[in-house]
Amino acid sequence: MTDKPSSTTSVSQAGALTPRPLTGHGVCQPDAVNDDASLSAALERLRTGQLHSFREPLDPAIPRRTAGCYTIWDDSGRFIYAGMAGGGMLTQEAIRAVQENSVVKVGGLRDRLDAHRSGRRSGDQFCVYVFDRLVLPSLSPEQIGQAANGFRRLDEDVKAFVHEHLSYRWASVPDGQAAYALERVLLTAGLGGLLPLLNAGRVG
Repeated sequence: MTDKPSSTTSVSQAGALTPRPLTGHGVCQPDAVNDDASLSAALERLRTGQLHSFREPLDPAIPRRTAGCYTIWDDSGRFIYAGMAGGGMLTQEAIRAVQENSVVKVGGLRDRLDAHRSGRRSGDQFCVYVFDRLVLPSLSPEQIGQAANGFRRLDEDVKAFVHEHLSYRWASVPDGQAAYALERVLLTAGLGGLLPLLNAGRVG
C-alpha cells in the first residue's frame, strides 16, 4: 500500500531544515519554509513509512539519480542501519548536470540500495557490517572452513541474509548537502530514541 503524501526535509548550507512536499513514496519537490516540524516529518517517514523488502526488486518509485537517506530494519522491527547517497550532488546545478548527461557517473540513492541488495562486501561498508555482526556469528566451524578453503562464497551468505531478513525505507532530498545533514541526525540522535545497531555515531 502506498503512503499518503507527507513532507520530508532538506537542509540548507547553514544546516536549516526545510519541509518538502512528497509525491507518493519519498520523492521530494522543491519548496519551503524552515521549521522544526519538517525534521520531525522526515524522521517519522524514515521510521514508520512503507517498508520495502530487499528480496523484492528495488522500489520503482526511487529516482535513478537522486540524493537521499534511508533506514534499514530487520524482520523483528529492529533498527539496523542508516545511510545516505548522492554526496556528489552538492548543488541543484550539479544534479541537473548529472540528470542531463547519461555519461556522468555519480552514484545516487538507487545505486546505493542496489549495492546493499547485492551482498557484495567489496566497496560496501553496510555489507561488511552485516557480515561481521550478523552473519559471521551464525556460521558453523564447518562453514567457515569451507570459506577458508575456497568452497563457500561468504558474499552469498550476506546476500541471503539481506534478502531474507532486511527491509528499507527511503526519502530523496534536494541535494547531497541535505542528505549529509539528515544522515547525521539519524546516526547521532536516532529515531524516537532508537539508534542504528550497525553504525550509530559513525558520522563522516
